[in-house]
Amino acid sequence: MKNSFWMASVVLSAFVYPSMATAADLFSEIYVFGDSLSDTGNAFAGTGGQIPPSPPYFDGHFSNGPIWVEFLATDLGLTPNQNTNFAIGGAVTGLEAIFVIDDPPVQVPVPGVLGQVNTFLGGLQAAGQNADPDALYTIWAGANDYLFNNFTDPSTPVSNLSTAIEALAGVGAQNILVANLPSLGLLPLTNGDPVVSAGLNALTQAHNASLLDTVNALDQTLAPEVELTLLDINSIFTQAIANPAQFGFTNVTESCLASVVPLVVCNNPNEYLVWDAIHPTSATQQIIGKAAFNAVHEPANVPEPGVSILGALAVGALGKAFERRQKTRQIARSKS
Repeated sequence: MKNSFWMASVVLSAFVYPSMATAADLFSEIYVFGDSLSDTGNAFAGTGGQIPPSPPYFDGHFSNGPIWVEFLATDLGLTPNQNTNFAIGGAVTGLEAIFVIDDPPVQVPVPGVLGQVNTFLGGLQAAGQNADPDALYTIWAGANDYLFNNFTDPSTPVSNLSTAIEALAGVGAQNILVANLPSLGLLPLTNGDPVVSAGLNALTQAHNASLLDTVNALDQTLAPEVELTLLDINSIFTQAIANPAQFGFTNVTESCLASVVPLVVCNNPNEYLVWDAIHPTSATQQIIGKAAFNAVHEPANVPEPGVSILGALAVGALGKAFERRQKTRQIARSKS
């Protein structure tokens, strides 16, 4: 029967990870599409090492250390592969955006998610191949549409994400992980402006609700073998802000990296939720990576909801009971 889509959200509960050999059997590779939140060096290479400045940024990453897709790959027993990561800082959900860099000012075209997917599809077509059905395909984007490209309605960004999902599924991708957005109004970028914060939070809520509806609809129309997982990033941030100590954080409202030149780094970056005005610290990225891992690995290894808090990440879900990889379990409803 058609697999029902489900949303993974973070809860703190007991969890025993399967052996790495078992995890490595899940996927052959990870293909990554998105923006700076998933970029492991593409913007850095494309700007001649100017963006992000490294140091203090880590090795061309928009964080102070490895990011979620690298943690996810490692947990799955895979080696992070720059050749399969199409995500790039500054990307929007559409075909292209313009990235402006200084010294001297230069406008650099940045492929958006649809542009990245088109590049991937072009490579397949040139090789006469279909997408690897055993690989995992991740999509996380939308923040740049709202923060820097004047989108005030989620219809176009979410439509772009839907088109990307359909395009990947159309060439044989069977395992697609899509992430929603954290509440953008809670980022240090807003400088605490209540009007700006409220507006961005409303946009985030509208985006996430529309994305949820869209992925639900796609789950009913795509081929039965296509498994969609919607990773609830918003819940991760919401829970971390509400209970920072449970996540090992001491500061969830300010950025570790100073927003003015010279760039000054705080003394304890991984006790911060956010690295700069927008991007998560590597500690937060690791939490996201674990949540993604929990979402896509065998559900039989995921404990039932309600176990006691022991500090490891497990999976909750939004939706109904579903059949996945021929194993069925009841999922907890955790719509936020």
